[in-house]
Amino acid sequence: MKFTCLQENLVRGLSIVGRAVSVKNSLPVLSNVLIQTDSGRLKLSATNLETSITTWIGASVDEDGAITVPSRLLYEFVSNLPPASIAGELDGTTLKLKSDKASSRFNGVEASEFPEIPDDSEGLHLSIDPKIFSEAVLESAFAAAFDESRPVLTGVLVTLDKNSLSLVGVDGFRLAQRLVALDGKSVKKTFSAVIPAKTLLEIARLVSSFEGSLDISLNKDGNLVVFTIGDVFISLRTIDGEFPEYKKLIPEKSKGTTSAKVSSKDFVNALKLANVFAKEALSVVKIKVSPKDGAIYVLSSSSELGENNSRVEAEVDGKELETAFNSKFILDALGNIKSEEFMLEFPENIGPGVPGVLRPIGRDNHLYLVMPLQY
Repeated sequence: MKFTCLQENLVRGLSIVGRAVSVKNSLPVLSNVLIQTDSGRLKLSATNLETSITTWIGASVDEDGAITVPSRLLYEFVSNLPPASIAGELDGTTLKLKSDKASSRFNGVEASEFPEIPDDSEGLHLSIDPKIFSEAVLESAFAAAFDESRPVLTGVLVTLDKNSLSLVGVDGFRLAQRLVALDGKSVKKTFSAVIPAKTLLEIARLVSSFEGSLDISLNKDGNLVVFTIGDVFISLRTIDGEFPEYKKLIPEKSKGTTSAKVSSKDFVNALKLANVFAKEALSVVKIKVSPKDGAIYVLSSSSELGENNSRVEAEVDGKELETAFNSKFILDALGNIKSEEFMLEFPENIGPGVPGVLRPIGRDNHLYLVMPLQY
């Protein structure tokens, strides 16, 4: 293998595929990046067996070949080189790189030992604006579980029909659903899959800077999702398991529902003040809704630290009530969902199994549920 490429192109390619490099693994080769020549370009690939990323960069190729070298080591070296041409040459299993002011040798591993990158999709299902997709992921994946005792809850349920794309994250204490309206023309096939939330967030951050369309496909077995945009190809394994029937958790708005329209900024400030005292009490804050005062009171207390009572102006419709929530869950919603104002809805029978509801004002594409706590 013999090639020449630009430093900035190689750095960008390595940073893209580096998101799939395995940090903790039983196979040392998974810490490597696979470098191949492919039709006059360099093809870079990385995988952790669950997620695989491939990208291509422009290069002048004199001899074909392939090798795997430590990804992090290569990235650190190349990123510290000045912008200029880099010449690469393979000598056995050693990759030699040379620029105007530096030269190096990287001990590699045969390309034949690198796992095969899966690419068996069943054909295009959806083309979507990557920025819209990224926003939808950010507004839903934060509610997925971190605890892997129930693996399916660590994923986001992604459902595509002819009219909309739905993303749902749930961890047993809260639920976030984001809908993306579609015109039907961009939808080629419908599907439903549970995709790891952590990986989906990585993909969202990666593709948000791209122009053009993001193509999404699912293989015929339903266990592999493929994302393609520009010169980047991403495949990831879905999560097996039955996702909760979340629609049953959504309370219907009735005459007994108390609602309060609040400023996101004011409510966030009140919750942060309350959390100063609530941190010692598992972040439990009490919410008191007062139609008479036109306000919501956010209260917290600690037998050792003291207590706090913050007032937030609100447009309240309904009766006075009092309940309690984990402040972190509400702050997560207000921090991830874009809206200057929110409508808070408290069902008349709010309590075990009956959540409170947060809806961003002026948007009908998002729903957030949070379960109340005993206090």
